[in-house]
Amino acid sequence: QELVATGCASMMSSVVGGMPPMPNLAVSQSIRTCTGVVGNLANAIGHLAAFYIAASCEPIREMPACAISSIIFIEFAPILLEAPKELCHLYRQMKHSRGEDNWSWGGLLSSDLAIYLAAIVSPLLLGVIQGSVLAIALELLFAVTRFAGAGYVELGRVQGTFEAYDELGVPGSNAEELSGIAIVRFSCPRWFGNCVSTTRIARKERQKSGKVILAVVVDTSMVAFFDETALHHYKREWTRKLPYRVFVTGCCATVRRQLQTAGIAELLGQPGDSLVQLHSAVRLAEAHVQSERSAELAMKDPDVTIEPDDIQPEMRSRRASNVDVSPPPTGSRQLQSDRFMPERPSMSSDRLS
Repeated sequence: QELVATGCASMMSSVVGGMPPMPNLAVSQSIRTCTGVVGNLANAIGHLAAFYIAASCEPIREMPACAISSIIFIEFAPILLEAPKELCHLYRQMKHSRGEDNWSWGGLLSSDLAIYLAAIVSPLLLGVIQGSVLAIALELLFAVTRFAGAGYVELGRVQGTFEAYDELGVPGSNAEELSGIAIVRFSCPRWFGNCVSTTRIARKERQKSGKVILAVVVDTSMVAFFDETALHHYKREWTRKLPYRVFVTGCCATVRRQLQTAGIAELLGQPGDSLVQLHSAVRLAEAHVQSERSAELAMKDPDVTIEPDDIQPEMRSRRASNVDVSPPPTGSRQLQSDRFMPERPSMSSDRLS
């Protein structure tokens, strides 16, 4: 019915000398309801026929730009009517994702709001053709800047839990830092555009804080892949002599395979489960911090010993229940051991000789 109406309108327009209407097969109601192979094939044939007619007919190729602009404007009129609502939504989304105090021009350029503004403003200011080309270029540039910066967050252990971790310093989070340990989560795949900047900025922030870090846990749960530049960079950075030890965790199958192929997993020397489970890597980091502090105290005072972390919770619970956990005296221990030992037969001196 719609196609018959469009054909009749084209015939009448040619009689009176008007511009014939152009049916859009892509959004036609009759084609939209078609599903399956037949509908897709008919849609593709219709587009190919339209392109052939436009290329072979000289008057159509010389169509005025105002006519093309009018067609495109009518086509995108519903989207323009929704533009104010979409702009408000994207602006609120940018504020919530960046925070009220973390707003910056870099955050604006790497948000969906910048891409939306470039797609709307460029054709209106520069025309349809030039504006569309500029909008595509700006969208690609903004998309690259989104992943080219230093994307990482710091995690901490949630208070009152043992295996739960959350971001530090965000609203609604009650995570706290671990002594001597920094947990860093990468927020996107690692490639040549962000690996060096992430390392440089994270190291600068760590030095500015003045905290003593003995272990760094790198969570790659949001990393889909490493490119060759990132593998070479992290192999050099993670395996060189540093004041802290690096533990990698949260690796997917692709990242684990890349780390093993590049030789990074062997150089890190971690158990297999710690490459997947965050808590296992944190436990390894806590053991490393404990051993480093024990060695440091042993160099200062050889008589000082520190209880391991896995024994401390049990000792604290016993002390809280008023249970005596102090070792028995040497004499009493000897008496108890002698009580259960069988009596040895006495031997004369002649027999011994």
